[in-house]
Amino acid sequence: MSNNFSKKLLVSGLLTALGASSGAAFADTIELHGTLRDFSSSHSDFEGEVTGHKTGCVENSLSYSGKPVMVADNKCAMTQLSDWYSDTGANQSMPFSLTLEEDKKGDYVYKNNHFYPIDGQLLGDEELRHNFHFTYELHAQFTYQPGQEFRFQGDDGVWVFINDELVVDIGGVNGAANRGVRLDSLGLSDGETYRFDLFGAERHTNNSKLKIKMTLGMASEPDDEVGGVVITSLPKPELLELITPINGSQWHVPTNCKAQTLMFEGKAAMEAQPGPLDLVLVIDRSGSTEREGPQQGERNPSVLEYERIAANSLIDMLQNMDNVRLALVSFSQDVTLESPLTDDWDALRNAVAGITAPKGGTNMAIAIDKAFEALADARPIAQKNILFVTDGIPTLPFGSGMTQEKEDRVATLDAAYRAKDAEARIYPIVIQPIDYTRNLTTMPAVQAITGVPGTIGQLGIENLNELGDALTHLVLTDVTNVDVTNLTMAVTVAAEILLDGSFQAEVPMQAGDNELRISAYAGNPDNATVQTITVPVGSTPSAGGSALNCLSQDDGEDDNSDNGDNGDTGDNGNNGDNGNKKVTLCHIPPGNEDNPQTISISENAVPAHLEHGDSLGACKESSKGNKGKGN
Repeated sequence: MSNNFSKKLLVSGLLTALGASSGAAFADTIELHGTLRDFSSSHSDFEGEVTGHKTGCVENSLSYSGKPVMVADNKCAMTQLSDWYSDTGANQSMPFSLTLEEDKKGDYVYKNNHFYPIDGQLLGDEELRHNFHFTYELHAQFTYQPGQEFRFQGDDGVWVFINDELVVDIGGVNGAANRGVRLDSLGLSDGETYRFDLFGAERHTNNSKLKIKMTLGMASEPDDEVGGVVITSLPKPELLELITPINGSQWHVPTNCKAQTLMFEGKAAMEAQPGPLDLVLVIDRSGSTEREGPQQGERNPSVLEYERIAANSLIDMLQNMDNVRLALVSFSQDVTLESPLTDDWDALRNAVAGITAPKGGTNMAIAIDKAFEALADARPIAQKNILFVTDGIPTLPFGSGMTQEKEDRVATLDAAYRAKDAEARIYPIVIQPIDYTRNLTTMPAVQAITGVPGTIGQLGIENLNELGDALTHLVLTDVTNVDVTNLTMAVTVAAEILLDGSFQAEVPMQAGDNELRISAYAGNPDNATVQTITVPVGSTPSAGGSALNCLSQDDGEDDNSDNGDNGDTGDNGNNGDNGNKKVTLCHIPPGNEDNPQTISISENAVPAHLEHGDSLGACKESSKGNKGKGN
């Protein structure tokens, strides 16, 4: 029997249950039917926190009434799931259907990158460019045949249940994510009929996407599989280059050293050959940047002065990188291109010094437009990124400039869409605005619109001295984590990553062969690119090779009082102590929050880790009796 004919038989079996646009076994469409409900942006579960991708928002089984059940202690910014898929006073509903069409490969696909099915209907668009706040549910039955595979893409919630059991879990408020399920892994019986229930939501003003794909022939092997669910949302980084140490290179323990480390350096990126970087730094000089920040010396510099200091820190770092250019834009109620794209770093420092005094409202829309206009001169293969520093919310181009109008926010989001069309990505850092009780929703939406994963950078006014560190540690390569694990010692260290993907990690070592694993990933540690190396370490300098860094002496003196080699010339002049005090943290891996890890890092890397949710001290024992990987 030919593969094509086998596939048509499977189509016939599926269409019998799901329903098709015609009665023929070779029908070229499938229709799914259900209900769509519209919500106001004022509902507590809509237009709130951008959480990123989350799982565990709903229970693994549907309720007796066939609805998802909310997990009480969830991290998904949802409190009223009972409103989402029932007709209540919180919503308005209407019948809803989708048509999946057969593509050239013989799969049945619905794909809509602008999924706004109720624009201008039900509760209306609330003066936004689309109706962004709705839920949908689709129900059917299907006849199982071996080799079937279903795949889904959605934004702010897609849960798929087969036979009342959860098989696809996309939760949280986030950009589009992909998940799939191979039906062969679910223990279904050939020829039996099962329920198919899909529940989705659009909860925030950014792009709304939906894709459903049903593969009815033999499924390809999945990239990764957990309980039948194929994880495909975040690809593996294509580049993981370890510069030092070299596999098999010889090192030794300095004399009288009882705790020693080795610095790992390299580069990681999602692309095997990342292009050059063309960047635009946008600095807010609106009236609110005149307020004072934390004290330095005998005075309190203003917010704008701290922005200038951070800009110069960025320039200092970029000057030591290859293939990077920077432009500078400042804005308030108006906008100025302070410098076009250049690698003349002295000229850029002069441009930073020349930014005018604070005044006026906050017109983010014209700032974004000016930034991507500056990127019109970007090199053809360059990565185009806008680093956007602001201390407020948009209060222009509409109204008085003193308060935010809805039109101000819409204008800013429209500018973000224009930047996206120009293939520019926006990385915001928001300094706590004066009205800090307000939810910050505009800049998270701007970031998501332009395709940047994760949450935005935020700093309190009291932490402005960390702005330079936050700016230089933005991850422009999308590789969010590089973990270096000494498997021999069972110690994991989270590397410090710079914006071009360069990383450093100071890793504890011991005498003997050290087996090490380097893992780079974009949010999902289960989808990492991995290298393993062996580093032999001699117990004394006579073993040869280079000396490790010494953190602690065995002679009773203070750890930082000795150079670590007692004058031994075999240490190649390395004094063993680079001046960085080590700090123990409980590291929460993004996308793997249930697996905290105790790590040891340099003191200067602590602020960035705390900003991303890590905490000081070793991880505490969990309720399940598991601990993070200790040192």
